[in-house]
Amino acid sequence: MTALPESPHPDLVKGNNLLYERGVWLPADQGRDLDYSDGSETEEKLRSILTTASDLSWRSSAFSKGFGDWALDYHLSPRRGNLLRGLKLKPNSRILEVGAGCGAISRYLGDHGHCVDALEGSLSRSRLAAMRCSGLESVAVVHGDFNVFNIPGATYDVVLFVGVLEYARRFGNDSLPPQAAVQAMLSKALASLKPDGMIVVAIENRVGGKYLFGGPEDHLTKPWVGLADYPVSGVSDGITTFDRKAWTSMIDGLGAYASFFYPLPDYKLPAATISTPGLSRPELNTLLWRYPSEHRAAPNQQLTPARLQSLALEDAGLFADIADSFGIVISPSAAVADDCHAFDWIIFEEVDPLGAGGWAMPSGEDRAQGFPSGQASSLPLSKAEPLGRFWLRSIAGLANLGAFSSMVVVHAGQWGASEKKEAYEDLFVNDQGALVAGTFPGRAMDRGYSLSKADADIAETQWMVDALGRFWEEASDDLRSLPDLRSCASKEDFILLLQQEGRSSVQASIEATTAAIYWATETAGFSEQRRMSAVFPREGAHQLIFEPSDALDGVIALRVDPCDHEPSTETDRLLIEGLDILGTGPNGRIDLLSATSRQAISGHQQVGIDFGAQGLRVKLLGTDPWFRVDLTQLDPRAFGALQRVEMTVRWIKDAP
Repeated sequence: MTALPESPHPDLVKGNNLLYERGVWLPADQGRDLDYSDGSETEEKLRSILTTASDLSWRSSAFSKGFGDWALDYHLSPRRGNLLRGLKLKPNSRILEVGAGCGAISRYLGDHGHCVDALEGSLSRSRLAAMRCSGLESVAVVHGDFNVFNIPGATYDVVLFVGVLEYARRFGNDSLPPQAAVQAMLSKALASLKPDGMIVVAIENRVGGKYLFGGPEDHLTKPWVGLADYPVSGVSDGITTFDRKAWTSMIDGLGAYASFFYPLPDYKLPAATISTPGLSRPELNTLLWRYPSEHRAAPNQQLTPARLQSLALEDAGLFADIADSFGIVISPSAAVADDCHAFDWIIFEEVDPLGAGGWAMPSGEDRAQGFPSGQASSLPLSKAEPLGRFWLRSIAGLANLGAFSSMVVVHAGQWGASEKKEAYEDLFVNDQGALVAGTFPGRAMDRGYSLSKADADIAETQWMVDALGRFWEEASDDLRSLPDLRSCASKEDFILLLQQEGRSSVQASIEATTAAIYWATETAGFSEQRRMSAVFPREGAHQLIFEPSDALDGVIALRVDPCDHEPSTETDRLLIEGLDILGTGPNGRIDLLSATSRQAISGHQQVGIDFGAQGLRVKLLGTDPWFRVDLTQLDPRAFGALQRVEMTVRWIKDAP
């Protein structure tokens, strides 16, 4: 007979006549089942994933990968637990989690030795949470409605409301105004706390920056509705979020104390958090630049340069009011609210073994330390402005593209003259507008271009192409909204426009070519609509990344176009040192240059190809060279959907 998990608090069991059934505690009369779900299809997928997973822990690598489905990512990602990692939770705390969902945070708390009553209003979600928390005797999943449950008083160290209070009217007293409905739930939670306990709230900001500039509201998928203060939907759908002023008023009205913190990019999947003291730190603008808004609802149709607008408000000291999400610690004790944060800010480590380590800034210090290791760092952090942030302000504010191009050339010269050639992500601009190397921890952005540490002999020309490509990947939505750049659909267009303008030495300096990857399926052949591309200089070595916006199912062949320029000599050659394709399946990375895979490379035009010890040597014989990769010779089930192509190339001039 399987032993029961550790019971919920005895008073919770007794006061609500709870019985244990198939991993879940529920009222003997079954109680009210709240109608809240991402749909039966999503829940079935979650059930299948949890059933087959060998590791259910909060940091399970099986859940750290992107599933290509927002609901699955939200319910499974290890980043869910990051929300609480900067808070000073007492060891072995007794915690009431209201709205436990599918158990991601419940699992995090249980893995850290806390005793959790995970209360969830949906029975189907309760069963999924029980599956996620399988094997944890300290976590009891309870199906029930917080608003009607009898919650024992002065019992809990922590009460959690993560993504819950925006639904206070829908699932609570719908006759109350939204703020009163929230206060009613908070009042009940305050009564359940021990004198030194805390409530933790996580919720979207009604006037968050992404909403201010036209992004769709996360719940209702419509722009502007939150800014209009939910005039209709707040009543009909029972969904309302609040701004910082409203939260302060509600908490003051309860006679409680509060401390705000700010998850980045939001509370749903935090990559970093900033406490209120961290808002005064000089490296704040770098943190905010590194972790911009993420639109979780319908695709965002950006109308204005939203990042530029946001950074202007940040520089005016208004970030606390326009943060996309709030974390709020509420306590009957002022001392608890004032001393609930362990650090000024935290950048969380990546679960991937190859991911970057985490860092945190102790209050009053000038050097970050490893997180969660606590290992001290000897490197002071840069207090200058990130290069991409400075360039965005400059390209929007300078008189024309020529002026911006001239500035880029100056920065390239400063980079070339520097002793240590830093990557784009480690470059900053000081108060005098000069390029300076800096140190800032955290994972570099990985969309599009990939740039490793530059060697000392790499030309300034190459740096400009790479840096402008990285800049486009960071700020493309803003750049496309600027009048001079509205014709640019890609980073290739952006770089070529700077060339074609002829307003500065960029035109003379940048000699680049474009590599492209086309894909075909059984029903659709190669075409410009099925194309990924990357611009790179015609000298030196480069790693090129080709990444579709979504994983591609059913790909049977690739066409690799290594360049598109007129070869300078009859012996112009390119050495492809690496050519890997990455998929979603168990055999997710395939080296196409390996002895077992190179037979997939077949068919070519305007190229001579020859395998050697160093890779695939490509002789360029025209302006439209390509070779074909037949993926049907690989195991499609083991490979899965195509997520990414990585190609490492090196130019060989005048090769014999």
